[in-house]
Amino acid sequence: YREGYFHNYYAQLSATACWRWELPVAQADHVLNFYAGPAFGVGLFGRYWDRQVTPGNPQSSVNFDTYVTTDKYQKRSFRHMRRLDASSILGIRYQRRNITIDLFWQHGFVTLQKETDVLRELDINQNGGNTVTTTDENGNTSTNHLSDRNAYSGTNQAFILSIGYQLPIK
Repeated sequence: YREGYFHNYYAQLSATACWRWELPVAQADHVLNFYAGPAFGVGLFGRYWDRQVTPGNPQSSVNFDTYVTTDKYQKRSFRHMRRLDASSILGIRYQRRNITIDLFWQHGFVTLQKETDVLRELDINQNGGNTVTTTDENGNTSTNHLSDRNAYSGTNQAFILSIGYQLPIK
């Protein structure tokens, strides 16, 4: 059984372009906003916890708990993942007078962690080194360096629903 979490807090700077459309209804002040744009974030602080318990294998090399076996410095989440992120934001907002309802999606592009590829070590052992040369059907050869491969560990993703009130300051 494996469980854990990353609780991270970011500061984000975004620039969005918005298209505002007033709904064609009898009452005024029914507005839809569609917006999109890039966002850049930097991680400020966070906590990390990782635990694995394997029934039938009591060895400490298989079972671990970072809150028990590591020091306070290793519990900081940005010791284990990247601090910078670049993402895109797509959203929609409904506004009725001063009440707003936002639904937006944020898609990150930066891979969060550098994970080793499980199959890389097997390829290195079978090929006798870090370099693999392949030939396609046209006779063209290409060289891949196995040490350059990175397993995919995911990106930051968020679906956010927010309800707000705009203060009527004029």
